[in-house]
Amino acid sequence: MNEHSATLALQPVPLTTPVPALQEEAPDPKRWMALVVLLTGAFLPAFDFFVVNVALPAMHTELGAAPADQELVVAGYGLAFAVLLITGGRLGDLYGRKRLFIVGMIGFTIASALCGLAATPGMLIAARILQGATAAAMNPQVLAMIRVTFPPGERARAIGYFGTTLGLASIAAQLVGGVLIQADIAGLSWRPIFLVNVPVGAVALVFAARVLRESRASGRPTLDFGGIGLATLTVLLLVYPLVEGQPLGWPAWTIVCLVASAPALGLFVLWEWLVQSRGRAPLVNLRLFRDPAFSLGLVMAMTFFSGLAAFFMGLTIFLQQGFGYGPLACGLVFVAFGIGFVGCSLFSSHVSRRLGPLTITLGTALQGITLLVIVVMAAMGHGAPLNMLILWPVLIVYGCGQGLALPTLVASVVGSSRIPPQEAGAASGVFTMVQQTGFALGIAVIMGLFFTVLGADPTRADWERALATALACNVGLMALTGVLALFLPRRPPVPGVIVHIE
Repeated sequence: MNEHSATLALQPVPLTTPVPALQEEAPDPKRWMALVVLLTGAFLPAFDFFVVNVALPAMHTELGAAPADQELVVAGYGLAFAVLLITGGRLGDLYGRKRLFIVGMIGFTIASALCGLAATPGMLIAARILQGATAAAMNPQVLAMIRVTFPPGERARAIGYFGTTLGLASIAAQLVGGVLIQADIAGLSWRPIFLVNVPVGAVALVFAARVLRESRASGRPTLDFGGIGLATLTVLLLVYPLVEGQPLGWPAWTIVCLVASAPALGLFVLWEWLVQSRGRAPLVNLRLFRDPAFSLGLVMAMTFFSGLAAFFMGLTIFLQQGFGYGPLACGLVFVAFGIGFVGCSLFSSHVSRRLGPLTITLGTALQGITLLVIVVMAAMGHGAPLNMLILWPVLIVYGCGQGLALPTLVASVVGSSRIPPQEAGAASGVFTMVQQTGFALGIAVIMGLFFTVLGADPTRADWERALATALACNVGLMALTGVLALFLPRRPPVPGVIVHIE
């Protein structure tokens, strides 16, 4: 092979057909109204992941949902969402992002109605999986359309609102869910937490049709069906036995599945490499992982979001099932978290301009310290965690930490990594997939440990010990995230993907 041939062989294979630069266009005058619609598409999936936590005790009472069923109601949704996110992004490239956003919103609204009408735990789990699948069609279009709709000078601000929306959804889920369950509207108990999505989705669809502009990437990338199948298999082999293993006493098939997830991941990577080497569009472009900041950011996203999901679920179950808090009282506890989060997320961008990724370290340090306080309170026993006057200031500080860390983490990995513009959409899809997988793994592993420590017939001391154990895991995850942030480089934002706009 001569020198010229060797040079050609080392040229990267593009993810999609190269996109010619477009002439500058006037900003869309409806872009801020469009952002409200798009953020609704980000809010609803996150809201429905967390709102279930408040309703789990009521589901247990009314539907007879066992702990394993409760975990599947939460983890099944996150799993379906995670494995189909990048596929949803590819479908948006093929058929138009506005079109996929609307299709996903329609499906999500229908699935929410089915959740509200479910008569058995199995029906609810199936409807939740459908919710996750349709959310995966809708959600990837949000960041992609923000990049299309907003000029570079406004794009960072709009992406910041996206990160804040994720946090607000987790807060609203606790409070709104508590209010709806406590009100017991028409004797429906927990069902309105899903049925409320129906009118919200209907209104969002009306405005989406009017204010969103259709967009798609130039060129027509083909779907990597082999990659979709192998990615789905890998995540299922990993997460499903983690969810089911503890309640079933870890039968042999759960161990076999866990072991098999490693070679399945290897086959997925090999398949993607073969697809990419042949000049076709893989499900995940492996060249994304050559950027150390992106690869490190994905590890941080896994540790951060795993702890976040387990924190909300563990504290909610502890307060309601362990110490008799009603849904509304439990939601009011999390208002303190919301106050801290909203207050700090509003100026997190200003802090990150000065501190860079150290903002994540500062935020996770605040979260870790406050979690340690709750661990000590739980270990002390004697009902100390029941005192709302103590919980409120502790959760305000915890919310401040997350308000600093979460938007900065999203911006650092998705907005500031040195990734070629034509691959920015794929990078966002991978990040969101890791986020959702982290949610599912956090529920499976940490909450599995929570229920193991709790036992079959728990006493007050058992509840306190289970909470302390679960939150101690979270402290470790926050500490690890903060340390890894020290190795993230400070980088300027990268411009968005150039697309064809109809």
